[in-house]
Amino acid sequence: MAELFIAGDLLNALTTEDFLDKSMKEIIRKSDFSICNFEAPVDSDGQVIPKAGSWKSQKLQTVKILKENGFDMLLLANNHICDYGYEGLKATLDEIHFQGLHPIGAGLSSEEAYMPMIRNIGGLKIGYINASEAQFGQIASDHEDRGGYAWINHRRINEIVTSLKKEVDVLIFLAHAGLENYDVPLIEWRDRYKELCDLGADCVVAAHPHVPQGYEYYNGKPIFYSLGNFFFPKTVKNHTEDGLSLLLKIDEKKKISGEFIYHRIENGWLKRITEEESTISVDRLNGLLKEETYNKLVKELYPKAYESMSLKYFHSVFQVPASGDSLPKRIKKILVQLFFKNHRKRSRELLLLHLVRNETNRYVTQRTLQMKAEGSDDT
Repeated sequence: MAELFIAGDLLNALTTEDFLDKSMKEIIRKSDFSICNFEAPVDSDGQVIPKAGSWKSQKLQTVKILKENGFDMLLLANNHICDYGYEGLKATLDEIHFQGLHPIGAGLSSEEAYMPMIRNIGGLKIGYINASEAQFGQIASDHEDRGGYAWINHRRINEIVTSLKKEVDVLIFLAHAGLENYDVPLIEWRDRYKELCDLGADCVVAAHPHVPQGYEYYNGKPIFYSLGNFFFPKTVKNHTEDGLSLLLKIDEKKKISGEFIYHRIENGWLKRITEEESTISVDRLNGLLKEETYNKLVKELYPKAYESMSLKYFHSVFQVPASGDSLPKRIKKILVQLFFKNHRKRSRELLLLHLVRNETNRYVTQRTLQMKAEGSDDT
């Protein structure tokens, strides 16, 4: 019997002190192996990379805090881990190794980034693979031998899943992908996770949307579409500080089941709460995955996400004042329009790269425009 604690997105840019309440420490330390997604590099001398979107980093002390609270492995395949370049990634890996934790999903070489992990836990040989959707920092080619993170749609991922399954009793795929701030997973990611199960993964656990999504069993294999945030204060305006983590249980017959651990950030502390106290309803989220409900939702989901995405990136890249901008921000955008043509050109190119390369953006754009081209009444 093995019990694995798996947490979603963590980014601590606020404090150098412990932020986990006693109630959370107990469940993390009690578990046989505890994992969380380390969403950004630690503070370092690294310089920001050219990218579309924001740059994030977190306190160096976060790694030590996680170690002291019982965590064993940090997931590094995500869209912010390379925000501060090679130096930022190296500083993060150095600190993780110094604290005696195991990194997975990113590295200073292609081989290191794509290296899976095997651990013997509770009499079972358990394999782990961590990979993310394509953003800034992924290693997308066999010819790229540099620092970065593992890309979930690289051809070698399928090969790794197939070969690793032959070596282990249970294979867990830890993904970082999806549409942010929506509680319904995209069709394409549902299909990809099912494909990974067909190839050999026994369970898929995903993060990145920053909000929880439902789960389902596919051919007896559980797929958890998003755990949402673990400790990620004030990421989205008006978002809830409630979240959930997963206690994954694997019995002697290799049967996998899950128990959700509900938690909330209060006064800077992450504390465990009951399901009744939480604003998150897993039953509701699972209901959204039912075929009739889901088919209706996605007809609204893609166009809605497309409009939101287009407006967001339009204002960002072309520096057009938005309705919610403060006066100083409006003035800054107007000055950029007037005097920084090279900046605008480079920003447009980075945006185009982001929209073409990133699967989630591409899926949303393609499906929405196809619906419009077919004259769907729902658009």
